[in-house]
Amino acid sequence: MGLLQKDGDVGMIVSSGSFTSDAKATALNSHVHIEMIDFERFNNLWQEFYPKLSDEDKNRLPLRPVYFLAPQE
Repeated sequence: MGLLQKDGDVGMIVSSGSFTSDAKATALNSHVHIEMIDFERFNNLWQEFYPKLSDEDKNRLPLRPVYFLAPQE
């Protein structure tokens, strides 16, 4: 949070899991804007916006879907 000194600065924290209630409270009570993106939100944003990126932008962030076979029920 100490790096976010200018008006309009936004901090972004991305987690491959989720955030504790303490982490969420700290971000909410911060004097600066901290955007928290957990795995579920990242996945939703990726599915919605990644296909809309230009090829040049996709080359900067080359993400590929990974599929898993579900066991038969």
